[in-house]
Amino acid sequence: MSDSPKDIAYKIYHDLLDKRQLQLCDTLFDENCVLHLRRAKALHGRDQYKKYLEKWLQENPDLKYDVKDIIAEENKVAVRWEEHDTAKDLHSRAQIFLHITNNKVTEGWEIWENLTEE
Repeated sequence: MSDSPKDIAYKIYHDLLDKRQLQLCDTLFDENCVLHLRRAKALHGRDQYKKYLEKWLQENPDLKYDVKDIIAEENKVAVRWEEHDTAKDLHSRAQIFLHITNNKVTEGWEIWENLTEE
């Protein structure tokens, strides 16, 4: 049985990012995915995204993600989340919109709001 698009989005934040299970990139992202991220130019391909994540998580070992909402309709998913790193006084809020095909993310767009000053 395959995961729903909502389940895939949850696994990205709970398992891949929070638990640092980077090997899940292979099962959650299409090899030719395109991710439009705030902290990077568009990333083309799962391998480029994995390299980006490895560096980001290594630089931010205390970073935690808190999913606030996941809304899915067919193969489109919207996720609203916050990230916190008390060691660096970092608090950001963001949304991402994902397209999921054949149980893998094929494209994503992030929208961010930095709350560190609040």
